[in-house]
Amino acid sequence: MDPFILADAKHLQARYARSFARLTHYRVPQAYGTHAPLSLALPLHEAYRDAETLHIGQCMGFTTHVEDENEPWDSEGKPPAYVLCLLVRDASGRVRASLGMVGVDSRFDPYLTTLEAELYREAIAEIERENDALAEQGAIELSERATYAAGEVRA
Repeated sequence: MDPFILADAKHLQARYARSFARLTHYRVPQAYGTHAPLSLALPLHEAYRDAETLHIGQCMGFTTHVEDENEPWDSEGKPPAYVLCLLVRDASGRVRASLGMVGVDSRFDPYLTTLEAELYREAIAEIERENDALAEQGAIELSERATYAAGEVRA
C-alpha cells in the first residue's frame, strides 16, 4: 500500500470517525428479512477502520454504485422501503465486490456506509491476492531464468 495514501488516511480518520461515532441507532438485517433495531455507540476503532478503508478505496479509484435490486423481496416479514444492490467498481470500471438484496427503509441509512466499507475491504483483498499471484509468477519465471543462465555459464 502506498505510504502516502496511508498517511493521508490517518490524517482524515478523525473527521470520518466523528461522523461514524454519531451513530447511535441503526438497523441490522436479521434472518428472513426482519429488522432488529440495534442500539449501540459504534466503537471508535471500528469507525477508524471503516473511515480508513473508505479513504484508501477512494484513493485507489473505487466507486460505489447503489442500484435498485431487480429481484422482488422474498423474505418473510414486512418488506423494507428499498431493496438495493451495492456494487464497488475499480478505476477501470470492473466490478470488484457486490452485495444484493440489501433491505433498508432509507437510502441514507448509515448501514449502507458500513456495507460500503466492508465491500471496499473485500475489493482491496481481491486486488492484493491478484498482486501476490503476479509476484509469485514473476518470481518463478525469474528463478527459471536464473537456473537456465547458471547452466549456460557452466557449459
